[in-house]
Amino acid sequence: RTQIVLVTDCHPTVLSRTTLGEAEDGAVMYIGPDSLALVQHLPLQQYISSLPDDGNKNTKIIDFCAGSGIQAISTMVSLKWCRPDATALFVDINDRALRFAKFNALLNGIQEERISTMNVDITAENDFIEHIKFDNEPFDIILANPPFIPVPGKSASSDSRSDDSCIENRYGLFSSGGPSGEDVLESIISLSPKLLRPKRGLLAIVSEFMNPPEGKEGNQILLHKIKKWWSGRPTSFEHHNGEEIIHAHAKGILLTNEYPVSAATYSSRRADNEFEFNTWSNHLKSCNIDSVSPGLMFVKLYEQRKNEDDDLIMISSRVPRTGLGSIWTPFNIEAVYHTKRACAEIMK
Repeated sequence: RTQIVLVTDCHPTVLSRTTLGEAEDGAVMYIGPDSLALVQHLPLQQYISSLPDDGNKNTKIIDFCAGSGIQAISTMVSLKWCRPDATALFVDINDRALRFAKFNALLNGIQEERISTMNVDITAENDFIEHIKFDNEPFDIILANPPFIPVPGKSASSDSRSDDSCIENRYGLFSSGGPSGEDVLESIISLSPKLLRPKRGLLAIVSEFMNPPEGKEGNQILLHKIKKWWSGRPTSFEHHNGEEIIHAHAKGILLTNEYPVSAATYSSRRADNEFEFNTWSNHLKSCNIDSVSPGLMFVKLYEQRKNEDDDLIMISSRVPRTGLGSIWTPFNIEAVYHTKRACAEIMK
């Protein structure tokens, strides 16, 4: 078994702040259960090894919201026997995170020429497009652990005592996903069709999901959102086909807990007092957030076609809670088996 050594910052409650260093860069995310979830649930070595040989041996990885680099580094280490020359692009808005990611990659024996970093705000799509060269080979794997907390703004979360009482001040770059919690998630899903390699490219996301599906006949709003984000910005391959617009057809699955937490429970977990509980409750209500669940999302790109029908076929699966815990619980082998069975169809 290969071990990985990572250096990162402590939890903000330990640091008592969300910025560090002379430049006041954002703190880098600590290693939490979500940091380990993709590593635990997705055997990328098996996936890559099972793909038909297309003559391309240079497996390319992009790690959005890279933080300490745990997602891409663990993937590269796991691929060393089948894709020893795999390369990774670490993308983050935080310079401190990118320094940590590069340091951690080198610390784990990954050659410097196989890694690169990019500081860019991916929620500004044009800014990202200007930074990345689309005439290069597409990516085989997109990994992401985006900030996902639906943080109330200052006007909603500040009382008259001091600025320190503002909820927003407690959430740094790696945790705040905007008012809805979905700002960065939407950007990643929208960008992915433009970046993935056809017939083999895989998007893998670990996040908390707002209003997760409730079975086949229940709430499907989130699945419709994901399909809209994926299909909303068709891929334009101007460098390949002039002005021709190509639509990216894919299959995906969203895995969440069997029992998501209610907005009231979520508010109580985030709040330190009654004022904050009311702030969280009112904010979630204003965003139409009724429930929240940790989860995983996988999408495989199959082909790019001119027609617009069914750009993304998206299904969901609820991971049963057992004595070993829920979907993000470390070493929950029953959840891992559930993920493997549920993903079998889209991974073909």
